[in-house]
Amino acid sequence: MLKQSDISPLLVRIPAPLKQWLSDRAEANDRSMTGEILAIMKAVQRAEQRAVQ
Repeated sequence: MLKQSDISPLLVRIPAPLKQWLSDRAEANDRSMTGEILAIMKAVQRAEQRAVQ
């Protein structure tokens, strides 16, 4: 588990339609928007790692 000191805030400006898509996706997956962003990023990271191997 990450400690609070291991987490750094990041302000990201995104267009309203993308934010709505993210919000809808997070709700459908029963996650917060932060949780959904992390899930998407981790999935992309795994895909990139598999592509390199």
